[in-house]
Amino acid sequence: MAATQSQHYALDKPSEQSEQSRLDLQHQIWLLTFSGSLIAPCIPQDFEPQSILDIGCGSGAWAIAYASEHPEIQVTATDVNPPTLPSPPENLTVIADNAEQVWSFDDKFDYIHVRLLTLAIRDWPAFFRRCWEHLNPGGWVELGDASTPYSAENPAANCENSVFLRVGFLWYEGMLRNGIDMMAAHHHTDRLKLQGFVNAHQEVAKWPTNGKWQSEDRLKTMGDMICKNWSNISRTITPKVFKATLQMEDGKVDELVKAMLDELENDTEKRLFFPMDVTIAQKPLSTGQTT
Repeated sequence: MAATQSQHYALDKPSEQSEQSRLDLQHQIWLLTFSGSLIAPCIPQDFEPQSILDIGCGSGAWAIAYASEHPEIQVTATDVNPPTLPSPPENLTVIADNAEQVWSFDDKFDYIHVRLLTLAIRDWPAFFRRCWEHLNPGGWVELGDASTPYSAENPAANCENSVFLRVGFLWYEGMLRNGIDMMAAHHHTDRLKLQGFVNAHQEVAKWPTNGKWQSEDRLKTMGDMICKNWSNISRTITPKVFKATLQMEDGKVDELVKAMLDELENDTEKRLFFPMDVTIAQKPLSTGQTT
């Protein structure tokens, strides 16, 4: 989950080492999700961007990896709290910029990469309009984000017997009071089409809350990483959100977080997971192109 770029940074600022490490961990989880690919596999294999924009770059892990792997491609990364990189690749530029405001540059790109910004964007149509304005014809935008409700493979799991599922709805309610819609990803394809994008497509990847119920080594590793990542988030942001927006008492929040983390670390029967919505869309080559 990424940091809020709107009125405040809900998690620790990216300049703090603990948050840098957590964001780097998220990058590794996404790599495992896409089996090592930096770009979503659903983007056409013959797509060869020459200029890339990474919005909300966090620690800069994705931008550094892509720029290093493709030294011939210019990569621009933005964040409201941009990372300080000691020796970035020569083809990487990092800019301080707020994704929710008018962007401070006029450049156009072939590919815009957006990952885990649900907590940062209040006005998605305006955000997609800015993506449109900064994409070259034929260029692609890719978004990857968690959304609520959280889920489980076991159909018997529900909010009565799962703290994790219950917390997902509390997160949704709390953030909605702060102007953030944690179900926004469900509407991405429709909003992208309204903006004029074509070939809009969405897939859902499962992020297991632990690796104990997975048979595949890749998913076992993912589950262990996700459990660690969510534990860090829960101890940092969940108390802030629930106390500030839901007016929960300290003791109740602490009890809820403890119970949820215990369930996440040990559950093998409900098979809990985060639904991760991966959305892509293309700016048409001509105004007459429709799909």
